[in-house]
Amino acid sequence: MTYWTTLALFLTMQTHVSPAPVSPAPIDSDAIDPALRTHLVEPPHITCISQDYKANFDNARYSNHCRPYHITIVFGNIDDVKQLDLAPGQNKSSNLNIIDYKNRNGSNWYICPKGYSAVDARGQYFKRIISIYLCREIGS
Repeated sequence: MTYWTTLALFLTMQTHVSPAPVSPAPIDSDAIDPALRTHLVEPPHITCISQDYKANFDNARYSNHCRPYHITIVFGNIDDVKQLDLAPGQNKSSNLNIIDYKNRNGSNWYICPKGYSAVDARGQYFKRIISIYLCREIGS
């Protein structure tokens, strides 16, 4: 078996599940614009979103197994944020395949309730991977 065949078999079998819930770190509410505070909520602690690839060159597919959510996908080395609204039972593509994800040094995804998008601990939108986030009402 060649290296590429082995890699292809490995990549074909990969499936990712939404990150396990983490304890929210303390957020300095004084660092958040008071006008934004009413439009921010904590992210849901869920594990019902999954990501998979049917084959090497197929696009990554996100699947929702619970309530409606909005997913923000941020990459490791490029300011190219993807946004997906995902209804219960729905699958959506990111229009990127596994090679695209590897070339971008992987990704993190941030899950918010429908109608909200991920923001940093100050309530600002971000383009790079962060460890603490909130959900901001879209349009606020």
